[in-house]
Amino acid sequence: MIITQEQLEEFMNDFKTLLWSDEGEVARQFLLDRGIKDLSILSSVEIGYCPPTFDYPSRNSLYVDKHMWQMRGRLVVPIRDQYGRILSFAGRIIEHNRDILLNDFMSKANGPLFQYYKGDTDKIHKLMNDWSGSKWINEIYRKNDYLFNLNQAKYHIFQREYAIVVEGYMDAIILAAFGFPNTVALCGVKMSDMHIALLRRYTKHLVYCLDDDASGQRATETATRAISMPDIDMSHYKVLLPKKGEKSLDPDEVILDPGFRTMFTNALEEAGKRRDDKTYIDLSDPMTQMIFS
Repeated sequence: MIITQEQLEEFMNDFKTLLWSDEGEVARQFLLDRGIKDLSILSSVEIGYCPPTFDYPSRNSLYVDKHMWQMRGRLVVPIRDQYGRILSFAGRIIEHNRDILLNDFMSKANGPLFQYYKGDTDKIHKLMNDWSGSKWINEIYRKNDYLFNLNQAKYHIFQREYAIVVEGYMDAIILAAFGFPNTVALCGVKMSDMHIALLRRYTKHLVYCLDDDASGQRATETATRAISMPDIDMSHYKVLLPKKGEKSLDPDEVILDPGFRTMFTNALEEAGKRRDDKTYIDLSDPMTQMIFS
């Protein structure tokens, strides 16, 4: 059985409705605990919730049985191509649901996944370990060929004449909700030639705002090299994120922190304007913080 675009859209509509239902209280509390004090800002972005008890319409589809069940107990966002068609779903685990789901799954010895794996407990346990150990999980799609949120961001990128490139789903969602709808996410991969080709349709200027860890630094270096080729004709600027104590902050954490928010938004707007030789704004520098606060 092949899942249709109409069915995927129905799933997403269900998830969006469930986020604001009684069942979605645990998901809303998770978002509040993350620092989103006014959940109404999320009305401008696509985010939903799949409860642990969510019952999919079909029990005969491999797609549903082997993939979609992994969204249970998670915040859910749709991965769309630049035209708005759903390619995949990504889900962020809510810790409160982890044990509920593990106990529920392991108690159903005759469930569809047990049947699919023909009782091979090693494969089943590996699947469960991969599932429960992943903060974010998504169905398989070619990440090098797509940018998360580009379907919504492309209009704003064209109008503002720059794109903000972040690493993760939540970074893009929160920045968009806080006034930067021209944000796209790499979702854990390096910037590819296809990413560059997609963005060049709408702008010649990129602002990197990637996590200040080893993977984020590698992604920034790769992105910088990608657009530095002679025939690319694009400019870039980096916003280096501040720290809180010894902890490096992610873009969504920075903009959700009232102590950093004004400085960060001012720096993003300034980076969007700049085309000079100095290619970064370092928000971990106290002097820079004074200028942009």
